[in-house]
Amino acid sequence: MQGFAAYRLKRYPLIEQDSNAIDSYIGGKIEQRLSGDRRVEFTYRYDHNRAWDPRNNYVRRTYTLEFETPLSRKRRDLLLTEFRYSPRTYQNRTTRVDRIRVLRHDVRWVFSATYERLLRPDLTIGFAYQFEKRGSNDIDKRFTSNALGLVITFDEWNFK
Repeated sequence: MQGFAAYRLKRYPLIEQDSNAIDSYIGGKIEQRLSGDRRVEFTYRYDHNRAWDPRNNYVRRTYTLEFETPLSRKRRDLLLTEFRYSPRTYQNRTTRVDRIRVLRHDVRWVFSATYERLLRPDLTIGFAYQFEKRGSNDIDKRFTSNALGLVITFDEWNFK
């Protein structure tokens, strides 16, 4: 079990100064090691963004569940998955729903999976996929995203 906290000062270029903010957050993480080099981890994070422009003030909670498992006995193949749920409520930003002004509320869902293959002690290759969906009571802020990637990792410290 692990806890964390941060107090961040966000500063943007002159054109976006209304987004400058103090973003403080607190959270915790529980990691459980399982047999066969498998691992599961749950993380919770609460953050409160206080921006120069009150329209950018929000409270967000993020829940993350990760699972990691080798796919072979030699442990050369690894599968990592992550599911993240993150609702965000703006404190001073409204949107129109059925002709009534209400506070804007967004929900973000993210699922990702990564396959990694150890080629040498210092070289790993992998493929990653991420699906992201954001819902909102502001219909202009809804979106769905798919991303596919190739990951190559060279660790010079393991080079022999």
